Amino acid sequence: MIFKKINPLILAIVIALSIIVTYFITYVSLGDVNSLQESNGSNANNELINPITTNDSLRDSIVNFGKGLLGKPYVEASCSLDGFDCSGFVYYVFQHYKIQVPRSSSQFSNFGKEIPIESVKKGDILVFLSPTRNVIGHVGIVTNPK
Repeated sequence: MIFKKINPLILAIVIALSIIVTYFITYVSLGDVNSLQESNGSNANNELINPITTNDSLRDSIVNFGKGLLGKPYVEASCSLDGFDCSGFVYYVFQHYKIQVPRSSSQFSNFGKEIPIESVKKGDILVFLSPTRNVIGHVGIVTNPK
């Protein structure tokens, strides 16, 4: 496997451009964090998780923990402090809070619930559809909804 180091600024620009050019965006809410933690996050039946209003401190903690990982290199198919891909980053951040989410971006197609853009909140997971195919091409965490 070949590992590539990408400048974090370039990665941020690429992600920002993908947001601008992507026509279809699906948003996934955190879901019921308390029930996820109690059940150890099991989602073996691919059941949808209803969006809820989670306390702001958990949302802030998720975002702040993620921001603390900025500067780690992009490493394809990885989810460790040595580097991340997009889904590995989301997985690593949520695992830190014992919240189970899919490891692969493609697995998000059967996870969570689509919500309108007006309802997106800090700490929610964004799922981006490919602009050329009807498949998930990228995931990220909302840091500053507007």
